[in-house]
Amino acid sequence: LWFAFLALATTCVWDARANKGYVGLEGGNLCIVPPANGTVIVGEYDLLVTVSTQQAMIKNMQSDLSTQNAHFSQQRTLHAALQCRARRNGFDASLRIPTKGAIDWEHFVIDNEHYLALANQHAGGGEYELDSVVFKWSGGQFVSLQLIPTIGAYDWEHFVINSTHYLAVANFRSLSTFEIDSEIFRWNGTRFVSVQLIPTIGGRHWTHFEIDGTHYLAVANFQADSSVEASEVFKWNGTHFEPFQQIATAGANDWVHFTINAEHYLAVANQHKLATYTVNSDIFKWDGTMFVTFQRIATIGASGLEYFSIGDQHFLMVANFYTGSGYETDSELFAWNGTYFASFQLIPTIGAYDWTHFEMDGAHYLAAANHRFFSDFQVDSELFKWDRTKFVSLQLFATQGAIDWEYFEIDNASYLAVATQRSDETTFLLTSNLFTWNSVCFV
Repeated sequence: LWFAFLALATTCVWDARANKGYVGLEGGNLCIVPPANGTVIVGEYDLLVTVSTQQAMIKNMQSDLSTQNAHFSQQRTLHAALQCRARRNGFDASLRIPTKGAIDWEHFVIDNEHYLALANQHAGGGEYELDSVVFKWSGGQFVSLQLIPTIGAYDWEHFVINSTHYLAVANFRSLSTFEIDSEIFRWNGTRFVSVQLIPTIGGRHWTHFEIDGTHYLAVANFQADSSVEASEVFKWNGTHFEPFQQIATAGANDWVHFTINAEHYLAVANQHKLATYTVNSDIFKWDGTMFVTFQRIATIGASGLEYFSIGDQHFLMVANFYTGSGYETDSELFAWNGTYFASFQLIPTIGAYDWTHFEMDGAHYLAAANHRFFSDFQVDSELFKWDRTKFVSLQLFATQGAIDWEYFEIDNASYLAVATQRSDETTFLLTSNLFTWNSVCFV
């Protein structure tokens, strides 16, 4: 009976920083954690209890429990341990999906069915004309539903107009040029069909928003010969999108739209101007007819923006990617002070490319995609949790060339998908991971 319990696989893990083992009772619950050699990242392995561990556990419990009740008590505590009764929580890798220089995941729901759109950007060797993929959730996994031809795809944006579902792809580049049409697709009930081409120059990101019943799409144009381009806002005219407003940007990499007190704002992450990475990123405010400059924020090679709110607090998170000479730089969280965004918290990152905020079980989290450290793409990404005053580190992920996080929920389960772009300067044919929120044991 002892060995029937002990032979079960578990996912008990230990704190990588503490690097300490533990066998025994704590607070009436047993947690089985052997000593670690080297850094161990949460959620990467299953622990099978060995004979030596079994003997240590039995000896430990014999010293703590009376002989009279040992048999039944040990069974109960062992069962609790092997089920990894949690004192904290974390994400475990649960699914690996083959990708080609993956840049972006986009989750969306149509008629209660879950989908993931993948932007495949580069296969290496100058190959940018690739199929991106739309996956559908089926039987507890994502299966390929549709291949969509794209050219250096960098971003997908899902949106709905009058109950009709659309996907917009930002096509970044071909082998020879950045002047590539981006494309809008419409759902026809079974698949997405092309409905509009929009000229873009190194298109890196789309964001959809609505103001007073009118739909808009903003594209971040990243690069032409000068690396300084106007990005553009398009307006829906009832049948298609037409040019509405050009906005001066510098190596624009991301847009985010948000509202505060019924006022509409649009913020852009400017990454660089020519060879200068210390450039301002801008926040624009809707004046009733167009967007006008509202605030400039000092950023360092900014690659991503994430707006979110906690209670009545409004935040804007900036992913600072590159200083011009190095990748170790703080990313910065800004908080709305009633008038403008002020610096709130600095978080150390390494080539950060994206931040994703999500709320789960009433708690708030931020996931950072750390992309690279010079030529080294084996850089851990990190999950942070709000402790009511600031964000604190919760979990490290062993990632390589991470460039995007996407959070979503299916059937009361929580998932994080990471886009793995590359493992070195030439290797792009890799797998991107889907992580599942699990209860795990920490000591």
